[in-house]
Amino acid sequence: MATCSPGDYLILPRNSHISAISAMVLSGALPKYIIPEYDFEWDIAGGVTPSQASVDKAIQELEKEGRKPAAVFVTSPTYHGVCSNLTVSFA
Repeated sequence: MATCSPGDYLILPRNSHISAISAMVLSGALPKYIIPEYDFEWDIAGGVTPSQASVDKAIQELEKEGRKPAAVFVTSPTYHGVCSNLTVSFA
């Protein structure tokens, strides 16, 4: 809630915990959902990486609409124990 103001966009995985969604609603932020990778072998949703195509796609879609995300929310590990690779390299 400290990151987003009413009308800001928050990029978050569709499998985020209800507490994150509740905080988003209370802050007045608007969701831009992404779908995490799915592990068919284990039959569970996987993690999210910063460079994952869905994160980049969500940012690009918002920019096309003249909007900018206030934040990207990632739960790691997920509730199934999957850790996201959150390493980011800056050029």
